[in-house]
Amino acid sequence: MKLLNIFIWIYANIDLWLAIQKAEKAYRGEYVIGENADKSPRYLVKNTRYYVMPDENSKLIIMHRRNMHRLRVKGVMSNEAKVKHLLRESFYFTPDGSGNKIPDGLKAYKRKKYIEYSITMFHRRREEKRRMRLLSRKIKKTKNKHGLH
Repeated sequence: MKLLNIFIWIYANIDLWLAIQKAEKAYRGEYVIGENADKSPRYLVKNTRYYVMPDENSKLIIMHRRNMHRLRVKGVMSNEAKVKHLLRESFYFTPDGSGNKIPDGLKAYKRKKYIEYSITMFHRRREEKRRMRLLSRKIKKTKNKHGLH
Protein backbone atom coordinates (compact mmCIF):
# COMPACT_ATOMS: atom_id res chain seq x y z
CA MET A 1 0.00 0.00 0.00
CA LYS A 2 1.34 3.42 -0.91
CA LEU A 3 2.06 5.92 1.82
CA LEU A 4 -0.65 8.23 0.44
CA ASN A 5 -3.23 5.43 0.65
CA ILE A 6 -2.26 4.88 4.30
CA PHE A 7 -3.04 8.52 5.08
CA ILE A 8 -6.33 8.27 3.22
CA TRP A 9 -7.10 5.08 5.19
CA ILE A 10 -6.44 6.88 8.50
CA TYR A 11 -8.51 9.92 7.50
CA ALA A 12 -11.39 7.72 6.26
CA ASN A 13 -11.46 5.76 9.52
CA ILE A 14 -11.57 8.96 11.58
CA ASP A 15 -14.19 10.51 9.29
CA LEU A 16 -16.41 7.43 9.48
CA TRP A 17 -15.97 7.16 13.25
CA LEU A 18 -17.08 10.80 13.71
CA ALA A 19 -20.10 10.27 11.46
CA ILE A 20 -21.06 7.13 13.38
CA GLN A 21 -20.82 9.04 16.66
CA LYS A 22 -23.16 11.73 15.27
CA ALA A 23 -25.62 9.09 14.05
CA GLU A 24 -25.59 7.33 17.42
CA LYS A 25 -26.12 10.66 19.21
CA ALA A 26 -29.06 11.41 16.91
CA TYR A 27 -30.48 7.92 17.53
CA ARG A 28 -30.34 8.48 21.29
CA GLY A 29 -32.19 11.82 20.83
CA GLU A 30 -29.33 13.97 22.15
CA TYR A 31 -28.73 15.94 18.96
CA VAL A 32 -30.05 19.53 19.22
CA ILE A 33 -31.44 20.79 15.90
CA GLY A 34 -32.96 24.08 16.97
CA GLU A 35 -35.28 25.50 19.57
CA ASN A 36 -38.97 25.24 20.28
CA ALA A 37 -41.36 28.19 20.52
CA ASP A 38 -40.69 28.43 24.28
CA LYS A 39 -36.90 28.69 23.56
CA SER A 40 -36.20 25.21 24.93
CA PRO A 41 -33.85 23.03 22.89
CA ARG A 42 -35.40 20.91 20.14
CA TYR A 43 -33.95 17.43 19.66
CA LEU A 44 -34.12 14.86 16.90
CA VAL A 45 -36.65 12.07 17.38
CA LYS A 46 -35.36 9.18 19.52
CA ASN A 47 -35.14 5.59 18.27
CA THR A 48 -35.22 6.52 14.60
CA ARG A 49 -32.85 4.70 12.27
CA TYR A 50 -30.18 7.01 10.86
CA TYR A 51 -28.00 6.23 7.87
CA VAL A 52 -24.42 7.42 7.22
CA MET A 53 -24.13 8.12 3.49
CA PRO A 54 -21.97 10.18 1.15
CA ASP A 55 -23.45 13.29 -0.45
CA GLU A 56 -22.70 14.56 -3.95
CA ASN A 57 -19.34 15.95 -2.76
CA SER A 58 -18.31 12.64 -1.13
CA LYS A 59 -18.75 14.06 2.38
CA LEU A 60 -20.54 11.87 4.90
CA ILE A 61 -24.02 12.96 5.91
CA ILE A 62 -26.48 11.58 8.44
CA MET A 63 -29.99 11.09 7.12
CA HIS A 64 -33.15 9.23 8.01
CA ARG A 65 -36.19 8.06 6.10
CA ARG A 66 -38.04 11.40 6.28
CA ASN A 67 -34.99 13.23 4.87
CA MET A 68 -34.96 10.78 1.98
CA HIS A 69 -38.65 11.45 1.37
CA ARG A 70 -38.03 15.21 1.27
CA LEU A 71 -35.19 14.76 -1.22
CA ARG A 72 -37.42 12.62 -3.44
CA VAL A 73 -40.24 15.18 -3.34
CA LYS A 74 -37.84 17.99 -4.27
CA GLY A 75 -36.46 15.94 -7.15
CA VAL A 76 -32.93 15.74 -5.79
CA MET A 77 -33.19 11.97 -5.34
CA SER A 78 -34.82 9.53 -7.73
CA ASN A 79 -38.34 8.35 -6.93
CA GLU A 80 -37.15 4.76 -7.39
CA ALA A 81 -34.90 5.08 -4.29
CA LYS A 82 -36.31 3.09 -1.40
CA VAL A 83 -35.32 2.42 2.22
CA LYS A 84 -33.83 -0.93 1.22
CA HIS A 85 -31.44 1.00 -1.03
CA LEU A 86 -30.45 3.16 1.94
CA LEU A 87 -29.63 0.02 3.92
CA ARG A 88 -27.54 -1.39 1.10
CA GLU A 89 -25.72 1.81 0.07
CA SER A 90 -25.10 3.37 3.48
CA PHE A 91 -21.77 2.93 5.24
CA TYR A 92 -23.43 2.59 8.64
CA PHE A 93 -26.92 2.62 10.10
CA THR A 94 -28.18 2.81 13.65
CA PRO A 95 -30.55 0.27 15.21
CA ASP A 96 -34.18 0.57 14.24
CA GLY A 97 -36.96 1.37 16.71
CA SER A 98 -37.09 -2.20 18.00
CA GLY A 99 -33.33 -2.25 18.68
CA ASN A 100 -32.11 -4.47 15.80
CA LYS A 101 -28.43 -3.55 15.49
CA ILE A 102 -26.08 -3.86 12.55
CA PRO A 103 -24.16 -7.18 12.73
CA ASP A 104 -20.42 -6.90 13.43
CA GLY A 105 -19.49 -8.67 10.19
CA LEU A 106 -21.60 -6.25 8.16
CA LYS A 107 -20.16 -3.31 10.09
CA ALA A 108 -16.60 -4.39 9.22
CA TYR A 109 -17.59 -4.94 5.58
CA LYS A 110 -19.17 -1.49 5.29
CA ARG A 111 -16.10 0.13 6.92
CA LYS A 112 -13.88 -1.60 4.36
CA LYS A 113 -16.16 -0.42 1.54
CA TYR A 114 -16.02 3.17 2.82
CA ILE A 115 -12.22 3.10 2.90
CA GLU A 116 -12.14 1.73 -0.66
CA TYR A 117 -14.65 4.42 -1.68
CA SER A 118 -12.51 7.15 -0.08
CA ILE A 119 -9.34 5.99 -1.82
CA THR A 120 -11.14 5.76 -5.18
CA MET A 121 -12.74 9.20 -4.82
CA PHE A 122 -9.44 10.79 -3.74
CA HIS A 123 -7.64 9.48 -6.81
CA ARG A 124 -10.58 10.42 -9.06
CA ARG A 125 -10.58 14.02 -7.75
CA ARG A 126 -6.81 14.18 -8.10
CA GLU A 127 -6.98 13.02 -11.73
CA GLU A 128 -9.74 15.53 -12.47
CA LYS A 129 -7.64 18.37 -11.02
CA ARG A 130 -4.70 17.26 -13.15
CA ARG A 131 -6.85 17.22 -16.31
CA MET A 132 -8.24 20.68 -15.55
CA ARG A 133 -4.74 22.04 -14.92
CA LEU A 134 -3.52 20.67 -18.28
CA LEU A 135 -6.58 22.08 -20.03
CA SER A 136 -6.03 25.55 -18.57
CA ARG A 137 -2.39 25.44 -19.69
CA LYS A 138 -3.48 24.58 -23.23
CA ILE A 139 -5.97 27.45 -23.20
CA LYS A 140 -3.29 29.90 -22.00
CA LYS A 141 -0.88 28.72 -24.70
CA THR A 142 -3.56 29.15 -27.36
CA LYS A 143 -4.43 32.65 -26.14
CA ASN A 144 -0.77 33.69 -26.07
CA LYS A 145 -0.17 32.20 -29.51
CA HIS A 146 -3.03 34.22 -31.04
CA GLY A 147 -2.26 37.39 -29.10
CA LEU A 148 -5.36 37.26 -26.89
CA HIS A 149 -5.02 38.30 -23.27
